[in-house]
Amino acid sequence: MLTANPRKPRQLSARHPDILWRGGQSGRTGLVLMTSACANPGCPCRDAKVTAFRVGEWLAGVAQGRGKVSFYHGAAASGREPGPAQVAPVLKATLDIDTGAVAIAEHASPDERDEEALAWLRDELDGTLLDHLAEKVLRCKGIRPLSRIEVRDYEPGLMVYWVDAYLAGRVDCYVIDGRRFAVLDTYCVDPFCSCREIRLQVYRDQEEIGSFVVDLAASDWSQRSHDGSELDRVWRAFTCRYPDPGLFRQRADLMKKAGPDIMASARPAPPVAPPRVGRNEPCPCGSGKKYKRCCLPKNTI
Repeated sequence: MLTANPRKPRQLSARHPDILWRGGQSGRTGLVLMTSACANPGCPCRDAKVTAFRVGEWLAGVAQGRGKVSFYHGAAASGREPGPAQVAPVLKATLDIDTGAVAIAEHASPDERDEEALAWLRDELDGTLLDHLAEKVLRCKGIRPLSRIEVRDYEPGLMVYWVDAYLAGRVDCYVIDGRRFAVLDTYCVDPFCSCREIRLQVYRDQEEIGSFVVDLAASDWSQRSHDGSELDRVWRAFTCRYPDPGLFRQRADLMKKAGPDIMASARPAPPVAPPRVGRNEPCPCGSGKKYKRCCLPKNTI
């Protein structure tokens, strides 16, 4: 039985493999992705290591244990007795979980540099898969994904960033013409508010350049004119990565659910100092007397 060990020094293998299937004239073929990541929770690295295996539709299961991966085929589809499949990795790549940029790893052997598998993986990397892989990276670091983060000093009436309320594992980023853009989604957290709008804040190299307001009650993303501007190119890249707003509807529900706790952290209003009244001015109590002959003695006791 051939087993593959994608674990590297200081790397931990994620528990469950991901299988991407594609149909063809000769039947289905698939890529089995094994993801590993740095195990140090204090390390700021943003890369995941991906080892890909090409398998046929006869794949019956993938077993993982003691750092090794075993593939099993089914007898009906392959015409052979059920047992371990002889599979070798066809691709070893590094993946930036924020931008989705994937490239062949420097240490990959000639047999682990399959360009077709690399193109396949790039095509499949939508926002849902990237979020899923980011959660696996968090688990490798011993961190529970989607755990609540305490929001401090919430200001009533303002929207709250998703990444400030939940540990999502990645920031949605895009590299366009060599410049890095980040799209951060913000939500109303008032559980009594019926709004279904979110605001997508766009940052270029950490500088805010604009935003999109999206109505989640619509069946799909709002249509926008394409004028070739930077914001418009970011919007096209964003809607390509997230073809529909389903994920953001789920996030909006979670933010509303967390709303009471977030709103309870609102910063108290500063105390209002009483107005200063001159000794010879009319007393603010309305008696008609001068302040020094009315309430001043009481307030100085």
